[in-house]
Amino acid sequence: MLISNDNTVLKTVSSGPWKPGQFKVADDGRIGIVLGAQAMEDGEKATLLTKGRVRVLSAATLAVGDVASIHPTNQTALAEGGSGATNAGIVLVGGSSGAYVEIDLNEFPYTTPA
Repeated sequence: MLISNDNTVLKTVSSGPWKPGQFKVADDGRIGIVLGAQAMEDGEKATLLTKGRVRVLSAATLAVGDVASIHPTNQTALAEGGSGATNAGIVLVGGSSGAYVEIDLNEFPYTTPA
């Protein structure tokens, strides 16, 4: 569920039936949320929101500051690098497995270049 956004969207083509609000992996590897009022069939133009604060059901215990990943098939949050998942951003509101967590979508901790 989208909580807020900074109007960052990505245009793409659906790779199957997509429903508004679902998490999908964009062509560039980022996680996005399908925008729109109705479902899209395979090959239809689609818009993904790639930035903003999102709420998602967690399938793992995640703490504030952790990097969460999204499992696009299960539509759940996992720990960074979770099997079958794509890293999605920093956890803003943590929780245990089965609880909702909030993620800053596609924002990651700064790492000093080597």
